[in-house]
Amino acid sequence: MELSEVAYGLVIGGGANTGFVCQTVTGLVPNTTYVAQAWLKTQNGVAVEVGVLDYGGNQRTTWTNSATWNMCAVEFTTGTSNTSALIYLNKINGNGYAYIDDVTVRKKDPNSVPESFETDFVAWTPIPSGTPTAGTVAHDGTKSYKVVQDADAITKTLGASSNKKAAIWFYDDAADISLKTIARVDDGVTTRGLGVNTDTSTQYYSILSGTVWAATTVQRSTGWHKLEWNYTDGSTLYSYIDGTSVYNSTTVKSFKYIAMGDFWSDGKSGTVYYDDLKIYDIDVSPY
Repeated sequence: MELSEVAYGLVIGGGANTGFVCQTVTGLVPNTTYVAQAWLKTQNGVAVEVGVLDYGGNQRTTWTNSATWNMCAVEFTTGTSNTSALIYLNKINGNGYAYIDDVTVRKKDPNSVPESFETDFVAWTPIPSGTPTAGTVAHDGTKSYKVVQDADAITKTLGASSNKKAAIWFYDDAADISLKTIARVDDGVTTRGLGVNTDTSTQYYSILSGTVWAATTVQRSTGWHKLEWNYTDGSTLYSYIDGTSVYNSTTVKSFKYIAMGDFWSDGKSGTVYYDDLKIYDIDVSPY
């Protein structure tokens, strides 16, 4: 059974007040994985969370204090006899309002479920092997994927190719001048990567197209940066770093492979972080 989408738009809190809303969603299927998600933003660093209870497992939650719209998602699997779940939205603290829009619950789609690294790395394959490291420097929530050594990467192959838009947040310490790391979203054969290669440029972010590196016009800076791959028109890949177009390609027209980290045993390594992978059906957001 596929739940139909139900959308909301509301404001909770105000001043130092807390705020809480919830709804029990019925008609779920036992032993089935779902995703509850909402677009959230707040004032003055206020924290707001989306969470799930009473579905046959432990409480699941994620949160944001972003001043711009941010999609937060919680994955949960119903118990052996559970056919409902309590979805809640909660302003945790702070002096200001929390804004909520487009709250949905749907069955897990392996091609569109976001990843926040808040729980584990079960869905990812480490390269070359071992256990990936959870970082405490996070774009949202409390955890991220921390790249801490040479040849330290994770990969995921989706169930089918997609003509969608993918975004990954990347934390760079721009002072590091011996570093090679990328995130890639492509067909798993021809690399379409965005990141840093200090052999190519120590001052600007780089792209990796197949086996060819090139510097972009986007200057490195310490902090979080948004990497994007847009395959939605079905004929051309449009790539962006922090909203700036850096690479177009008509060679790879869809994706089924996602990976991030340091893929090379070359002595060039540093500490970087990846977080908040999101895949969108269309190139649309509520802002």
